[in-house]
Amino acid sequence: MTVLRKKLLFALVSTLAALVILAAAAEVILRIRHEKIEHITGAAEWQPGQWESLTYHWDRYHPRLGWTNLAGYHSDERIPFTVTINDQGLRAGRRYAPHPPSGVRRIAVFGDSTTFGEEVDDDQTVPHYLEQALVSVEVLNFGVRGYGLGQMLLRLEDEGFRYHPDLVLFVVLVPADIGRVIADRLGHPKPVFRVEGQELIVGNLPVPEASRQPWLHRNSFAAAWLWGRPRDWSEVETLDENLTITSAILQRLRSTCEAHRTACMLVPIVTAGTLDRMRIDEDKRGRVDQMRASLADAGLETLDAVDYLAQVLEREEDALVAPHGHWSARGNRLLAEWIAHQLTLSFPQPRQ
Repeated sequence: MTVLRKKLLFALVSTLAALVILAAAAEVILRIRHEKIEHITGAAEWQPGQWESLTYHWDRYHPRLGWTNLAGYHSDERIPFTVTINDQGLRAGRRYAPHPPSGVRRIAVFGDSTTFGEEVDDDQTVPHYLEQALVSVEVLNFGVRGYGLGQMLLRLEDEGFRYHPDLVLFVVLVPADIGRVIADRLGHPKPVFRVEGQELIVGNLPVPEASRQPWLHRNSFAAAWLWGRPRDWSEVETLDENLTITSAILQRLRSTCEAHRTACMLVPIVTAGTLDRMRIDEDKRGRVDQMRASLADAGLETLDAVDYLAQVLEREEDALVAPHGHWSARGNRLLAEWIAHQLTLSFPQPRQ
C-alpha cells in the first residue's frame, strides 16, 4: 500500500470515527434534553385520554380525526356512567341502516363531550332526549369527546352522509370548539386547520402516532430530530384569525351539505362554568359574544341556545351541572327540549 493510500485510508477512518462520535454525542444530548422521543416527533404511543379522575376507555386512534369512539365498547365499573358505543362508532345500543325507515326523519348530531353525553348515561344525552321530544324522528349521536369544529366537519364528510340524514346539527360549545381548531393536539395529536389564501387547509395528516412511525424515528433521538419532527404549525395569535378559520370551516360545511341536499343547523351552547365567568369577566363575555356572532353570520341557520341556558341556570343552578362541569341529565333534557321546540318551526319534511 502506498503512502498516499495509507493517508487517504487514515483520513477516511478518522472521518467516520468522528462522525460516529458526533452522532453518539448528539444522541446522548438529545436524550437528556427531550427525555422521550415523542417530545421530538409529536407521536406518542396510544393510550386512552384522561381528564381529572376519568379515563376515556372508549377512545381509539384515528389517522384523520386524531381519535374517535371505540366501536363495540361497553363501559364497566371503571366508568361512573353507562357508555355504549355500537359497531358503527355511534353512542347507541342499536345499529342504524344506511337509510332511515319510511316516514321517519333522521337527524345526525355532531359535537364534543356535551353532545356525546359525558358524565351521563346513554339515555340521558342531548341526542337521546331530542329523539324523545320529536315525533317520527331518529337521532344519531356522532358526538366525540374533545372534538373541535374542524373534527366535526371531517367526521360528517367521512361518516355522517352515509346514513342519509335529513338534518345535520352541529352543537358548538363556545368558546372551546372554536379554539380547538388551531391546536395540533388535545391530549392526543389531532388535525390542524389553517387558511391559506381563500382555501381551508387541513394539516398534520395522517395524525402522528408512535407505532406508525418509521423504526429509526421510534428508536433514535438524533434521527427523529433530523427527519421525524412534525411541521411547525404556528399558533394563531388573535381572535380574528381564529374566526377566519372558523368561517372557512363553516363555508365548507355549508357547501358540503348543499352538495348532499341536506339541511344543516348550528346550535351554539356554553357550559355553566363559562356562563359564570361571563358574569364577572367582560373580556370573556366579549369573546364569547364575538364567536356567537361569527357563527350567526356563516350563512347557516343558527339556533343559539346560550341565552336560554343562562336563564335555566339562573333558575335551577346546581341541579343542571354534573360534578366535572358538563350539563347534568336534567340540563341535557332541557336543552334537547328547547332545540326540539325550535325545530318544529323549520324542520324539513321526510324524503319521498
